Amino acid sequence: VRAADVCYVEAHGTGTKLGDLIEAEALSAVYSESSVHLGTVKANIGHLQAAAGMAGLFAALAALQHAAASSGAGDDDCLLAAVSSRSTAGSLAHVVVASRARDRVSPPPQWVAHIPQYTPVVVPYTRAHPQAQLQQTHIPAPVAQRAVDPCSAQRRDRDDVAIIGLSCQFPGGVTDLSSLWSVMQTGKDCTSEVPASRWDTAAITAHYAGQVDPDTLSRIRHGGFLADDELHGAPMETAECIAGSVYAAVCAKLGASDDLSHRLLLHGTLAAIADCVAKNTPNTNTNTNTNTNPSHPYRSCDSMAACLRDANTGVFVGGPGLLNQTTPEGHCGQNVSQPTHSSLAAAASGIAEAFELTGPCLATDTACSASLVALHLAVRSLQRGECGVAIAAAVHIIRLEMSMACAVAGMLSPDGKCHTFDEGANGYVRGEGCGAVILKRLADAERDGDFVYGVIRGSAVMQDGKSATLTTQSVNM
Repeated sequence: VRAADVCYVEAHGTGTKLGDLIEAEALSAVYSESSVHLGTVKANIGHLQAAAGMAGLFAALAALQHAAASSGAGDDDCLLAAVSSRSTAGSLAHVVVASRARDRVSPPPQWVAHIPQYTPVVVPYTRAHPQAQLQQTHIPAPVAQRAVDPCSAQRRDRDDVAIIGLSCQFPGGVTDLSSLWSVMQTGKDCTSEVPASRWDTAAITAHYAGQVDPDTLSRIRHGGFLADDELHGAPMETAECIAGSVYAAVCAKLGASDDLSHRLLLHGTLAAIADCVAKNTPNTNTNTNTNTNPSHPYRSCDSMAACLRDANTGVFVGGPGLLNQTTPEGHCGQNVSQPTHSSLAAAASGIAEAFELTGPCLATDTACSASLVALHLAVRSLQRGECGVAIAAAVHIIRLEMSMACAVAGMLSPDGKCHTFDEGANGYVRGEGCGAVILKRLADAERDGDFVYGVIRGSAVMQDGKSATLTTQSVNM
């Protein structure tokens, strides 16, 4: 993958002047001889922390879909996007995703989304960036590109991983790539003041009077929240699901769980399975990649679940280590089994149990990069042949105690916005949501005629080493 071929970068960009400047300088080092469209969906839905990388992946896929449609790209053209995610502890994860399974890479299309008033969503990033502080940034020499591998086609067949199904639940009623792109394109702000069903900011401020600065605590009043029915409701009742035993099994699993993170992950996995079924059912949409083979096994959730069991499917979940210290409303849980049932490990095993999956099953907590780290591990597991299909999922729910901790640490924006790559950068606003993707080796997906959303062409995980503070990126990365 050459940097010059990437047309869109979904940056980590949480909206701090120092952090954004360091990230922008790193991007300029990579893309110094080209221009890319730079964005971050955090400006729209908030910082989903452990699920932020998954939200970034979905934003990149939505951008690629729009770019391919608006640039007149042909069936043999391929567009590339890059996604980055960094944790407060310095763990970084990167993914490069392609719009389709083709070898010929198209030049970056000339498209720019609407720029909302408070921060850029998609803007050209070049040496002549309009921000004065970035114009003064030293631009290192371009990094050397690797020589073309004569065996690239064979490597692609072995290493590339297809995204064959997905689901998401993000603030603002975002449930698919189309609604996410609409939010990005219009610059919609999906954040709000905290719902009354969560907590009373004024009462909390009064309770901590004399202990915590009121201006600091006032920063917990904003967030990118899911609606109450999205948190507590039943799983989607699509035609592909409602009649099947898988739907009944998931409903039974949900009925036994009072952990909202577990519920969202089960919802998301079932929705991703239903999406696979819908995309491989004839006449469900006009996309030429839709499978019209009547004998394709993904004809119902039950039949696909059977295929997942036979494929030794793996489960890879990214999220906070302890999912449910308190309820979202701030009350301590009373469930005596909370230490085990509310752990991230239990969330991953809960998916495997609900769908009777026996492949690798693990959970990762690397803070804000957790979801892309989980995705990276899923890709590696597929490439090593440890599993035939992989489910990568991530979840984050806004909890009162963590919002308070972030406010006291000075991380949160006083106006409740992510002013990413903007002179007004002053911190971030927290967000919540869930995303899930179903992955398959590209060669297997092409063999089976699966619908393909995009192709993961590469991924990497690293640590940024020594830095000024725990939460500051290293200037050497």
